[in-house]
Amino acid sequence: MIGCLLALLGVLGAAEGFDDRFTGGTLRVDLLHRGNAFSESFTVSRVVEEVAWSGPRYLGEDPLDLGVARFRLLDARSGALLYSRGYASVFLEWITTAQGKGAPRVFEESVRLPEPRAPAQLVLEVRDPGEWREVFRYAVDPGSEAIDRSGPRAVGRVRAVRRAGDPRQSLDVLLVGDGYRRSEGARFDADCAAAAEWLLGSEPFKGKAGVINVWSLHAPSPRSGISDHGAPSGLRDNPFGTHYNGFGLPRYVITYEDRRLREATAQVPYDTIVILLNEERYGGGGIYNLWSTCAARHELAGYLLVHELGHNLAALADEYYTSRVAYENVNPPDIEPWEPNITALHDPDKLKWGDLASPGLPLPSPWDQEQFDAAARGDRAAILARQVHRGKVGAFEGGGYRAKGIYRPEVDCIMFSRGAGRFCAVCERHLSRVIGSYSGN
Repeated sequence: MIGCLLALLGVLGAAEGFDDRFTGGTLRVDLLHRGNAFSESFTVSRVVEEVAWSGPRYLGEDPLDLGVARFRLLDARSGALLYSRGYASVFLEWITTAQGKGAPRVFEESVRLPEPRAPAQLVLEVRDPGEWREVFRYAVDPGSEAIDRSGPRAVGRVRAVRRAGDPRQSLDVLLVGDGYRRSEGARFDADCAAAAEWLLGSEPFKGKAGVINVWSLHAPSPRSGISDHGAPSGLRDNPFGTHYNGFGLPRYVITYEDRRLREATAQVPYDTIVILLNEERYGGGGIYNLWSTCAARHELAGYLLVHELGHNLAALADEYYTSRVAYENVNPPDIEPWEPNITALHDPDKLKWGDLASPGLPLPSPWDQEQFDAAARGDRAAILARQVHRGKVGAFEGGGYRAKGIYRPEVDCIMFSRGAGRFCAVCERHLSRVIGSYSGN
């Protein structure tokens, strides 16, 4: 299977100039990230060769400029910027919680990058208001004997759920199962088929189906279901360590087992990972350029998968503000958020999605927020449905976990409510651009 996947990657040409600087391979730098909200340090545990690079093929700055962090690859001799890409991590989320202000912890992390032809410097930076701050630097020498080039291990069973084209010109979504026993392979395959249908049934994925590949990886678990860190009696020894109660929030499903996950997925030319959970209980999560999780057997699994993929694939912000979260003081209104779908609206004349704004709609845009906030959860969908400006693009107050001072583009959106049924125009356009960064169109 691995040989077939590699062969697929050798067909089409690369973006102009990319092949001059990069070999076409992928290197993964495995890190141990230690610290808390007040200090941090990094240790490189190893550098590993994966399958061929299937990600965006450009030179220089990341044109999307997304993520609370980014890596930059600099030519070791000249210092010229070769490549840059944004991302986020479990550590960077954890330090925004009450837990992250306590004792330091060690987190497994990894950075996947196109392999340079010549020695380079890998620079990690985090986004501070108004500037990027360097936190770590490491020499990457493609000629080093220290690089593990033994090749990806065959872990579990890999299948092509749908194959649209060459991975070098496609978005490759990898569905990874956690909590599925060996005897539940057919159930996992059915859940993968449903996941692909949910994904490609919503825009912009539906309109971009011709450039989206979907792969699956079934690595059997010893028992059905995943762990719950809020209930020790419910712990599981699953391949990828997903668990409920991430950061103390019952519905938030995360994993700390980055190395085990990366070792298994290294055999597939993936761009984004979706971990399907063999669970009926509601839960999920998504971290930009890392992974997203989804309880595949819940009645709202389709919404969960697409919503969390919005975080994972495109760094879309949550637009809701009425549900409890673990983060503290996120999106202070005095700072303009970097995410593409929320704003502090400091200057309505410079609205970041102003070209999509509906003519004549005031900024800020009116909606029945007080009525919505006072209503029972089950009554809120009806309130949203009868809003006069529903479907129009403006700046509606409430978003990014804050009722006041942060604004979202439309009254409703998949990033705002479970019943929206569609992404707003701003999120849809942004997602389309992200998909285009992988497909080249």
